[in-house]
Amino acid sequence: MGGHARIAQAIAWGLTAAEPAVEIQIVDIYSAPYVGRRVAFTTNAYDRFVARAPWLWGAVFYASRPRPMVGLVRRVGSRLTRRTPLRRLVVEEAPDVIVSVISDLGQLGVLPTMARRRPPVVTVVSDLVNIHRGWLSPQADLILVPTEPAYEACRRYKVPLEKLKLVGYPVRSHLFCQEALAAGPRLPGGLRILFMGGSSGSGRMEDHIAALVAAGVRLEITAVCGKNGRLQRRLAALAAEAPAGVKLEPLGYTERIPQLMREADVLITKAGPSTLFEAIVCRLPAILTAHLPGQEGGNAQFFERAGVAVSSSGPAHTARLAASFAADPSLLDRLRQPQLAQQTCAATPRIAEIILEQAGSRR
Repeated sequence: MGGHARIAQAIAWGLTAAEPAVEIQIVDIYSAPYVGRRVAFTTNAYDRFVARAPWLWGAVFYASRPRPMVGLVRRVGSRLTRRTPLRRLVVEEAPDVIVSVISDLGQLGVLPTMARRRPPVVTVVSDLVNIHRGWLSPQADLILVPTEPAYEACRRYKVPLEKLKLVGYPVRSHLFCQEALAAGPRLPGGLRILFMGGSSGSGRMEDHIAALVAAGVRLEITAVCGKNGRLQRRLAALAAEAPAGVKLEPLGYTERIPQLMREADVLITKAGPSTLFEAIVCRLPAILTAHLPGQEGGNAQFFERAGVAVSSSGPAHTARLAASFAADPSLLDRLRQPQLAQQTCAATPRIAEIILEQAGSRR
């Protein structure tokens, strides 16, 4: 799952930067060695599922949030977890700390049955407003949350104060922060749009881009389609017919996101937190076209209140917003928040510091 993997990478960098001798192992707990091939296939279909049936994902999110349902899911999840590879990780490898960057569906509950003295567990929550009880594992010694709404939600769930810390959102600082904070002024020219739809190219990208192309505005659009080859081909056909003054470049999966963000004038995307916090660090204003029901509920309002984004009600509205930004670039300047960018860059080192403190407490 892309966002969780990016958070794991961010934390790994922060730990290495703080303590070069640290040994880190990143584990996909829902991969075949730990849950079997059939269950792993189901979790690997997550991106396609949320892209094709977001309403159904939202229904699952809310139906599974009550305490009895979370308990049931964890009991089933613990039974599906393979003990032998998990024992190898926890007992034989003997880590000083376990960091979870994903909701606990039963795997952490298996740990006390394996190790007499289990290592401390730190959960790093990546949802901003709408918090699922799955994040609040009984085995977690410390829960790190990114925003005040997330902190307040955890307090409503009766998480003890001593187990809860507000730390900010972890971004891949080594890719974004050092160069982005020193970025120079934008060059003159047509409005440069970076359009991202996650690894599945979701968020009605084709409809929004078609409206932008037909808006009669000078635009340079880079569309990142992720693994959605069909969308990339359709956008390539649209690019071939684009009117004069409009340049459309559809890309598949790319590692150039930091560079593309620094070169763009505005980002158009759904309200996913990892992408938007990376954009904040790059001081890149955003137009939000959609959100995933459930865990992304409230995200658009959060980023609007932070002064870094505006929401679009549909493709025609997106085109009007882009036209207004092209006509008056000062509107974009109001959506850049340097102080928030600096605060975001400080989050990953802070999280790494806390994790290393927990690791040291075991020795």
